[in-house]
Amino acid sequence: MKLLSTLILWIGISMTGHAAVILQYHHISNATPASTSLAPELFRAHMAYIEELGYDVIPLSELVAALNNGTEVPDNAVVITFDDGYADNYAPIVEELHSRNWPYTIFVPPQIIDDQVRGYLSWDQIRELAEHGAEISNHSQGHEHLAAKLDGETDDEWLSRVQANILSAEQRIEEQTGQSHRILAYPYGEFAPEILSMLADLDFAAVGQHSGAVDHFSNVQALPRFPFGGAYGGMSGFRTKVRTKAMPVTEFQLSSNGERLPSHILTHDQSWPSLTLLLDHEGPVKASSLNCFASGLGAQEVEALDDYTLVTSPEGYLSVGRSRYNCTAPTGERGRFFWYSVPIIRLDEGDQWPPEF
Repeated sequence: MKLLSTLILWIGISMTGHAAVILQYHHISNATPASTSLAPELFRAHMAYIEELGYDVIPLSELVAALNNGTEVPDNAVVITFDDGYADNYAPIVEELHSRNWPYTIFVPPQIIDDQVRGYLSWDQIRELAEHGAEISNHSQGHEHLAAKLDGETDDEWLSRVQANILSAEQRIEEQTGQSHRILAYPYGEFAPEILSMLADLDFAAVGQHSGAVDHFSNVQALPRFPFGGAYGGMSGFRTKVRTKAMPVTEFQLSSNGERLPSHILTHDQSWPSLTLLLDHEGPVKASSLNCFASGLGAQEVEALDDYTLVTSPEGYLSVGRSRYNCTAPTGERGRFFWYSVPIIRLDEGDQWPPEF
């Protein structure tokens, strides 16, 4: 039951109707892997659109503090983040963010920076960016699959290893930059309910790669972000995503064959679980207004059990690896939506962690 309660605790308590959007970038380049790359000209267009909207670009630490303290989340706020510390981030950051005096976060894996791997920023460059407003935060020591257990590893051994990894990475970042924000970006966006509990005990916040806006419903150890790269970097999608509002979901449940699941990490013999969303009774969204989509399957039939409860049960193939549910509802403003996402991970044959893809 502990895992089940942890899964439910992805959801926080709503204090306001305000919301912030966290943006995630990897490479800013035309010469790097397409799936994780955004062309520099598109990045410039993204930043220009934020400026045109007049949105408030705030530090991630400020957003996390508001969530932790129960204070008001700034409305129409944007947080800009970069994962991995790629060298091709340097020039776009200086040109587009420093020129506007906008804050941002770079999540770095210290072991990779220490090893001076080609294509990554150096510690000297990272310190220089930090002096100009960058928050330097934790991306694990070497970009490991934190939710994956090693062969023969017990739960306690796995969690001890993950904790040591995260804490040693935090210490190295502080040694090199003087910063310690205790905010982790999960490599690959992968986490497990046990890791959420561990991070809460360590007083860490964390961000994933499941999409949606952030408000006080959001769990501080599993904050959503919108990734931009490859097919998901164009201006049409960006205009929609940067303007999204947080779906007022008070609880979500995953189930299979009528049994409630303790985790979003599924064994190889499992397929798409049913998703139940419970909406805030005082919120502006009714269950009948939602549309839900499943990775690789598109739009799904949804059933509104009442004004505040929705169920969807996809029928179709669930790919090995990372998938997600995305559910949206209109806000009443043209082109603006409430958005909520639930990540799903299906293990490979033999219930092994999926290979890189």
